[in-house]
Amino acid sequence: MSTTRVHVLVIGGGPAGAAAAATAAAAGATVALVERGRPHRPKACGDALLGEAVTAIGSLGVDLARPDTLRPRTFRLTSPTGYTRSGQVPGGCLVIARDVLDQLLRDRAAAQGADVRYRTMAVTIRRHRPSGLTVETLVRARTREWIHADAVILAHGSSSRLSTTYDIDGAAIRAPALTCYRQDSGCDDLEFAFTAPLAPGYRWRFPATGDRSNVGVIQLPLAGTLPRAHLASRHRPAGPAGEPWRGGHAPLWTGKGQRWHTTDGILACGDAAGLVDPLTAEGIGSAVVSGTQAGLAAASYALDRARSLADYSDWVADWGAARYRPAKWRDSWQKFTVDAAPEEPSGRHPSTTSLPGRP
Repeated sequence: MSTTRVHVLVIGGGPAGAAAAATAAAAGATVALVERGRPHRPKACGDALLGEAVTAIGSLGVDLARPDTLRPRTFRLTSPTGYTRSGQVPGGCLVIARDVLDQLLRDRAAAQGADVRYRTMAVTIRRHRPSGLTVETLVRARTREWIHADAVILAHGSSSRLSTTYDIDGAAIRAPALTCYRQDSGCDDLEFAFTAPLAPGYRWRFPATGDRSNVGVIQLPLAGTLPRAHLASRHRPAGPAGEPWRGGHAPLWTGKGQRWHTTDGILACGDAAGLVDPLTAEGIGSAVVSGTQAGLAAASYALDRARSLADYSDWVADWGAARYRPAKWRDSWQKFTVDAAPEEPSGRHPSTTSLPGRP
């Protein structure tokens, strides 16, 4: 059984965890990132990156100007009544496969000096007095290792309940989602179909490389009713034979969270902190932005023990309140996805509804 000592340990190698690890390492902390999956592991998620995500990823030094990155020009929304609206995709929106994106971010964390460990699962976190944390990990499902850290960042997405255990999960609502790829050479734009009874959940179809499209479905809550996982499974788009469907949950922002840290050095970010947009279910932008802030806070705390982590929780509360506050585009989006007027004729029309994530 081996033991490692670092300033910051990050649990989870998705966008939030990789951003946190890269930022903490760049700030001068020694960092270990544990990812229970293998390199290039697929993820159940839509592949579209909106402007906030593209900007945040670029600020980490990740170059997204790649042959396998697509730039869709238009988007199309279809209401439950069959009415459609189309428009131009805002500049900065990209489509890139999640396994590619996540690996780029983890590679960036490694380039910044973080020790990235694959097929390593965090099992327990033990607290020591007066300070310090020890995380028990399981490597390749058979070897136990211990990692001592001054700060631990929970970026495990929706695959673990560690942040719930420490009551720093943002009191999130979990929305079920399914996604896969299928052969489809005719997909050039971003499509969102709010098919009843999924609405305000939706089916999506995004372009992908190799004459494929990325299709999926997510079930969102409606009028206080919690989403039901069986609806997402029942109403998923047709997929190709042999193509695996991947499932997951999107932890949605509720505004009911009180804190996203513990006093002894544990922080939550991204999906683990319940920061997914409750209206559109977009979560990559919030993952990278919050991961960056968590990395800065953890590094500062580890390198200067006099610093408090309360500022991080204050930042999350303020950011979420501002990010998800009522806005004209959010109101238009919500009314369109649920209450589009039945008398409006079906067909393509100039859009008066912005793409999700655009102010």
